[in-house]
Order: sequence, then C-alpha cells, then structure tokens
Amino acid sequence: MTRKTNRVKGREYHYYYCPTGKKKGCDQPVMLKEDDLIVCVRDSLKGYIDNVASLEAMLSNIDQESINREHAREYAEHIAENERQLEKTLTFKANLYESLVDGAVTREEYAAYKAKYTRQAEQLKESIRELKEKLNEVLENKSERSRWTRIFTQFATLETLDRKAVVQLIRCIRVVGKKELDISFTYEDEFQQAMAIVLAVERNQRKAG
Repeated sequence: MTRKTNRVKGREYHYYYCPTGKKKGCDQPVMLKEDDLIVCVRDSLKGYIDNVASLEAMLSNIDQESINREHAREYAEHIAENERQLEKTLTFKANLYESLVDGAVTREEYAAYKAKYTRQAEQLKESIRELKEKLNEVLENKSERSRWTRIFTQFATLETLDRKAVVQLIRCIRVVGKKELDISFTYEDEFQQAMAIVLAVERNQRKAG
C-alpha cells in the first residue's frame, strides 16, 4: 500500500491505499487512516507479546531435561523424514537415465528432471545438516530456548508503536479488508514449536499420573 497525505484547513491527515485499484485487479482497494492502522497493529502486537510471555511462564515450569527431550524427539523425527525424502529423490534421479534409454522421457525432460532432483537433494541435505546441528545443541544442552521470547518480552510495556518494535517483531502486515489485517510475526515457527513442547510434556505428565 502507498502512504498518502491530505491537508485540510492546515491539518495533515495520513492514509494508506492500494495504488493498483479495483479496475486493475485489486480485490479490496480500501483506504485506511494511518492512526487507525497504527492502533490496530499496536493492539495486535501487545496481544501476541502477552501470549509469548504466558508461553515463557509455562516453559519455566517445565524442567530443562523434559524440554530438551521433546526438542530432541522433534528434531530426530524431522531428520528421519528428510532422509526418507532424500532417498526417494536420489532413487528418482538414478532411474532417470533408464527412462531416457527406454524413451519414456525426452532429452530435454531428462535434463530438466535431473536438475530438479539435484536441486531437491541439495536442499534436503542442507536441511538435514542444519537439523543435526540443532539436535547436537540440544543433546549438549546448548540450546537457548528463551532467546527469542526475550526479544518479545522486552516490549512487554509497549504503549506506543515504534520502528524498533515493528522491525524486530513483525514480518509483514497484509491488509485483507477495511477492518481486517493479517499480521505475520517473527519467530512464529519457534512459538508453535514451544507450544507443541508444552502440550507434549503435559500429555506425558497426565499419562504418568
């Protein structure tokens, strides 16, 4: 969206609008007052910060060994799944030449598929390497589980939206409609992972009880 300034009787009013417009394909070409947008984003951010703080409180009541065990289990599952995908990709790649000889694919298709499988294999290998590093960190108890939560909780008393908070805590803001925003926060994957750990530990505790 584009920021627009209107001046009425010596006062400035700021708006955001979609420059594309409905005639050129914009589904909902709304115009938002900047003050309303700021209040909405601030309130949404404060709510998310409260959620992170609550999550951190729940994590603090779980012993580190249990957290590490859940982290290790999750990383091991991801590694195993990536290794299965890698094996399938390498098998597809290995069978390509036979398909070329049999006439099942053309030389152009062979080259395209070969490049595709090579790229996929490299991405999977890199993902496996990163996951194994994280697994080793957990097993050696080097994981800083609360580092990302501290980034949020340092803004616990946020009342005025500023650039520092937006840059550190928000990935993007999508205007869906006149009264609807889709805000993507940073560290959402870590938030979901931490929530999964809390739920898993609680389930295990109920079973043990």
